[in-house]
Order: sequence, then C-alpha cells, then structure tokens
Amino acid sequence: MLDFAGPYYVAMDQLSFGNPTKYWVLDPELASFPEDSIGSSTSSRSTSADWDKALQACTSLYQLKPYSLLSQNCHNFVGHFLNQVRYDNKDWDVVNIATAIFIHGRFIGAASLAKTWLPHVGLVVLGTILGGVPFLFCWLISVIAIGCAWSYLFLKAQSGQGPGVVGFA
Repeated sequence: MLDFAGPYYVAMDQLSFGNPTKYWVLDPELASFPEDSIGSSTSSRSTSADWDKALQACTSLYQLKPYSLLSQNCHNFVGHFLNQVRYDNKDWDVVNIATAIFIHGRFIGAASLAKTWLPHVGLVVLGTILGGVPFLFCWLISVIAIGCAWSYLFLKAQSGQGPGVVGFA
C-alpha cells in the first residue's frame, strides 16, 4: 500500500491515518496503457509490470509535490494514478473516488464497519434523544453546510484559484 503522506513523501505500508477499513478491488481489464505513456508492453491488455511502472511514475511525481490537506493529498495521488492508467475511461477526481469507494468498496470486517459508522450513528441517536427534532435539523444543516464548503474549496483548488493549492497533475 502506498500513501502520499506528507510533503514530498510517499509512504509504503505505513498509512497516515491508520489501517484502512474499506477497500475497492480494481479490475485490471478496465485499465489501458498506451505505449507512449509509461513504456508499457501492450496498448490494450494490462500486465502487472504495466501497473508497477504506472505506480512508480506516480510515486516519483508525488515525491516532488508539496502536501495540502484540502487539495493535494492521498486522494489526489490515487486519482492521478487512475487517470494515468485511464481506468474505466473516466476522469478521476476526489469526488469520483469517494463515490466509487462508497458504492463498490467492501469493509474489511465487522469491526471496520463498526469503526466507520458507530460513532456517527451513536452521535445522531444520542443527539436525537437529548435534543429531539431541533438537533436533527441543526445536524442536517451542518452536514449540508460542511459538504457545500468542502465542494467549494475542492472546486477552487482544482481550478488553481485557491491560495497555494495544486490540483491534479
């Protein structure tokens, strides 16, 4: 496992935020490797060597990049790799990756599922018991506001208009 863990640093098997709780198995048949992009052995079928070359190229590039929590992070690293291998012929960004993980991802086990969802569910249940409908209303407004703010900052970062931000390369 690789993780763009900080400025100019790609960690191997040492993730910044702990062990993963969910994963998505990629289908190598959905990747394409044009010969001019990474010097692949074929332009239609991918091999493990093609994947390794693309991953090494992505790692080398991100070892030259500064890190930004909002705009240049481990999710951008994954998006760059998926774009480089032209995975599923899509333009991958953070939103597409999050959606794909939500839809196609599998939890590692029951403990991972609980670790991911139990704090949120517990907070909403406790808040509803103690605060009733006003809590639910405030919680919903907060979630929407945070989502809108994050989306705005993400779009600003992608357009290069944010302060010191870097989008996908």
